[in-house]
Amino acid sequence: MDIYVEENIDRMDQDQWNALVQKNAVNTIFQTYAFNRAAQEVYGRKDGSFIVCVKDGGELIAIFPLMLSELRGKRVLQFIAGERSDYGDILCSQRREEVLELIWQYLFSRRKEWDEIHLSNLPLEASFATYISKNEILKRLSLRSSQDEAAYVRLKEDEAYTKSILNKKRVNTYRHSLQKNGSYKVLHLTDPQDIQPYLEDFFSQHIKRWQGTAYPSLFHDEKNKQFYRRLVQTLPKGWITFTILQWDNQALAYHFGFTYGKTFIWYKPSYNVAFLKSSPGQVLLQELLEYACAKDFDEFDFGVGKEAFKYRFSNKIRRNNSFKVFSSRSGYLLHYVPLALQWRWGKCLSPLEKFFAKPI
Repeated sequence: MDIYVEENIDRMDQDQWNALVQKNAVNTIFQTYAFNRAAQEVYGRKDGSFIVCVKDGGELIAIFPLMLSELRGKRVLQFIAGERSDYGDILCSQRREEVLELIWQYLFSRRKEWDEIHLSNLPLEASFATYISKNEILKRLSLRSSQDEAAYVRLKEDEAYTKSILNKKRVNTYRHSLQKNGSYKVLHLTDPQDIQPYLEDFFSQHIKRWQGTAYPSLFHDEKNKQFYRRLVQTLPKGWITFTILQWDNQALAYHFGFTYGKTFIWYKPSYNVAFLKSSPGQVLLQELLEYACAKDFDEFDFGVGKEAFKYRFSNKIRRNNSFKVFSSRSGYLLHYVPLALQWRWGKCLSPLEKFFAKPI
């Protein structure tokens, strides 16, 4: 097998890339060439691609889609679309264990070029997360940085359950009130030319929705706006479903979502805070679930995040792990020891805090 790094994603063959995605255990829109190319164009440096490719007999059998960034003074390799992806993975069509060994040996042979590797949202059912946890070298140089969950609905698995979430009484009450008291309309747009005129208002609405909270809108950053615009421009027609909830010619809510294969992906919602009493967010979700059923999707994926509303509608959970891999043992210890001490100090303080919290 031959291994090399491609430093320019434009030189990658789109059809070969997507063929690997189709054969991969983790096959989502976040692995596709178009999604990664948009992310590289917006967030990456011109010389930042670090796409590890493996060929066997001239056939491309694996892609590790990384890019090199600088974070807090460290040279960090991370998934090209890592910051905007709900699921990440190496793309590999065959001989996976052997390929993973080869890739890590190669990366460590070039470790003078990087300080850390950040791998976000690796599904636990994928072999990549298991490999990192069991590999003897990586066990001494890696740290699980976080664990997250992705709730989803298997729409056809339990028809009675699906029917129940489509007929939640409170949500239907809100929707009927809107229909009764004004001009109510739902638009599901899939053509980029139809979507583009609404993007700026979507960004503005999202900013206002999160203003004054502990979670300011990502659209304060112009690069994030640029990424969404780029997705609309470059993703194949039909991969984006942009939904608008309108009432008396006002946008009550928006949703920027994806349709990939037989899955509808909940990605970025917003709603008009002036209509909070009408619960536009819940009504929007109900409309999207009905749309997914009408379009015969197998799955409605809420993506990563432990928001309570996701669990109220879902009947399945995926678990993702994120990892940090360090180029040296010293780098690992410099990161790990302060965290361990902080955790131990917290454990020591806990009994004292409970004691002093007792009423005298």
